[in-house]
Amino acid sequence: MNAVASHWFRQLKFSLQQIRQRFGQSNLAHAFLDTRTTVTSVGALLALGIVGTGGYVVTRPCAMGGCPVLEQAKTLYGPADPLLDATASMESISQTYATLLDINYRLAAVPLWSPHHAQAQAVLGGHEEQADVLAQVLAAQQQALNAAIASQSPPYPLEMWQTIAAEWQAAIAQLSAVATEDSVAPLVQVKLEEYEDNLAIVQQRIQRETEAAQVVAVARESLHGADALSSVAQSSDSLQVVESTLQTALAHLATVPGDTMVSAEAEHLLALYQPQLTTVGTRLQSEEQSTQLYARANNSAEQALASEQTNQWSAAVTHWQEALNQIQQIPEGTAYHDQVKPLLASYGSALDQAQHQLDQMNTVVQARQSLTQSCGTVAKVCQSVGPGIDPTASLQVQLTPNYDDVVEQAMLSRELKASPAQHLESLESIHYLLGVIATVGRTNQIAIELHRSDGVQVGTYQPEVSGYIPTQSVPENQTINILSISTVD
Repeated sequence: MNAVASHWFRQLKFSLQQIRQRFGQSNLAHAFLDTRTTVTSVGALLALGIVGTGGYVVTRPCAMGGCPVLEQAKTLYGPADPLLDATASMESISQTYATLLDINYRLAAVPLWSPHHAQAQAVLGGHEEQADVLAQVLAAQQQALNAAIASQSPPYPLEMWQTIAAEWQAAIAQLSAVATEDSVAPLVQVKLEEYEDNLAIVQQRIQRETEAAQVVAVARESLHGADALSSVAQSSDSLQVVESTLQTALAHLATVPGDTMVSAEAEHLLALYQPQLTTVGTRLQSEEQSTQLYARANNSAEQALASEQTNQWSAAVTHWQEALNQIQQIPEGTAYHDQVKPLLASYGSALDQAQHQLDQMNTVVQARQSLTQSCGTVAKVCQSVGPGIDPTASLQVQLTPNYDDVVEQAMLSRELKASPAQHLESLESIHYLLGVIATVGRTNQIAIELHRSDGVQVGTYQPEVSGYIPTQSVPENQTINILSISTVD
C-alpha cells in the first residue's frame, strides 16, 4: 500500500474512535446508520486519494517512457563540445546561461521513481558546474562592461582610473579562474587577451595621469618659489634665478597632455605665469643694463682719475663726461638707481675741477706760445720757455748766460741796471722781455718763473702782486722785494 492510502486508513480509524466516544455502546446501532454514511464517504475519499496519487506519480517528468529534458540536456552540452565559441556575445552567453538554468531546473524535477532519475542527476551535476562557470564568465563580462563604460569620456581623476583598472583586474581574475574549463576555454582565451590589452591601456592612462600630476605639482611649487623670490629680487643674479625657474616650470607645464585631468590646471598656470615671465625678463634686462652702465661709469671715472695723475686734463674731462652720461642712463627701479644721485654730484664736481684744470692748462699753453714767440724776437735774452713747478699754472723762462747776472741783480735790488760791459740796447731788450712776461702772467693769471741759464731760479712773476718776487729767501721780518715792470701793450 502506498503512502497516500496508509494516510487515509489512519484517518478512518480515528473517525471510528470518535464515533464510539460520542454515542457510546448503547447507541452504537443507531449511530451506525450515520457511521455507515460516513464510512461510505470516507471510502469514496480514499478511492479518490489512491487515484490522485497514482495520477501524480505517472504525471511527473520522465516518470514513464522517455525523458525529453534529458535528451535536450545531452544535446545542449556534451563533454567534447564547448558551450561557447570564441566569438560568443554577452547576449548569447546570457541566453545559454538561461537555457542551462531552465534545463537544470527540469532535470532536478525528475522524480526518484523515474527510471531516468540516476542519469538525470548525473547530467544535472555536470550542468550545474557549467552554470557556475557561465555565471562567472557573465560576472567577468559585466565588470568588463562597467569598466569600458566608465572609461568612455576621459579625462578622469587618477582615483577613477585606478577604480577602472581594478574592474579590469577583477574581470581578468574571474576569467582566469575558469580558463581551463573546456566549455568556455576558446571564449575565455580571447576575452583574457582583450581585457589584458584594455588593462594595459588603463595602466598607461594611470601612468600618464600620475606623471602629469607630478609635473604640475613640481611646477606649481617652483612657480610659488619664483613668486616669493621675485618680490624681493633686486640684483641681476637673483632675477636670473627667477627667470630660469619660471622658464623651466612653464616648459614642463607645456608638456602636460591635454587629455589628462590636470591639463586644465597646467593651462591655467601657463596663462597666469607667462606674463610674469615677460615682466621678469624686462626687469632682468633693466638690471643688466643698470649693472653695465654702472660698471662703465666706474671704469670711466677710474680712467679720468688716471688721466688727472698725468695732467691729461682733456682726457680727464672726456672720461668724467662719459661717467656722468652713463650714470644718468641707469633705469629707475633698478639696484643701482639709488647711487645715481650721489654719483651725479661726485662726478659733476670732478668734471668741474677737471674742466677748470683743462682751461688753466690751455691758458698756460697759450701763454707759453706767446712767450716763446717773444723769446724769438728778443735777441739772446732768453733761450727757452717751459712748464713751471706747477705745469698747469706756471711757466719758466730760461735766460741766456749774458743776462743772468743783470736779471738776478734786478730781482734782488728791485732795479734793472746794466753793467759797464753791456750796451744800453741790451738793457732795453731785457726790459722789454720782462714787460712781456708781466703782460702774459697778468693776462692769463699764471706765475712765470725766471731761471738763469744754468737752471737756477732767480725770481717769479706773480699776477697776484703784479710784480716779480726774487727767489732768494729772506728773513721773516723783512719785506720781499718786488720788482715792478710796466706791461707791454
